[in-house]
Amino acid sequence: FPPAPFLPSPFLPARTLKEMLIPLPPLPEQKAIVTKVEKLLALCDQLETQITHNQTHAEQLMQAVLKEAFTANASPTSTPTEQASANA
Repeated sequence: FPPAPFLPSPFLPARTLKEMLIPLPPLPEQKAIVTKVEKLLALCDQLETQITHNQTHAEQLMQAVLKEAFTANASPTSTPTEQASANA
């Protein structure tokens, strides 16, 4: 690999940084790290989707509660959760 360009540092001269050998893990370990990171990123995507779904459901529940609270014709036998489920 060609040496990576480095910006000068007040603590280490650029020449010293360019000459430093930076150890990397063996290729199989690098691949394992990439696999793990990809799995964690996929999990993050799933969690974001679940959070969005839960927020939408919470908004629907809130709307059902408000509708019941401010509607005189609300059925006394239905709960806000039942109304939200019916509206979903």
